[in-house]
Amino acid sequence: MMGGEYINTGDVYNVLKEQIDKEGAEEYLGRLCEYSEMYEIFLHPEKEKNVEIRNELMVVKVYIPLSVSMLHGHLVHGFRPLSASIPVC
Repeated sequence: MMGGEYINTGDVYNVLKEQIDKEGAEEYLGRLCEYSEMYEIFLHPEKEKNVEIRNELMVVKVYIPLSVSMLHGHLVHGFRPLSASIPVC
């Protein structure tokens, strides 16, 4: 699951149990805790202490929603070419 492999919804419990049995519950929970801290920084880049990383994450935070909204508009309006959705300055 954490390795990026695809898991069927019905297999989540079994795969999770295998991973915890193999790694150990405390180690697994420790890794989840580390990932949750990273996720928090992705959601709130202003909390990152490293200024260079913070600035890069701020750019991502601004442009990803913009890209998603442009793609959504493209999908909603009948699959026109994306270039037709982008206003020309």
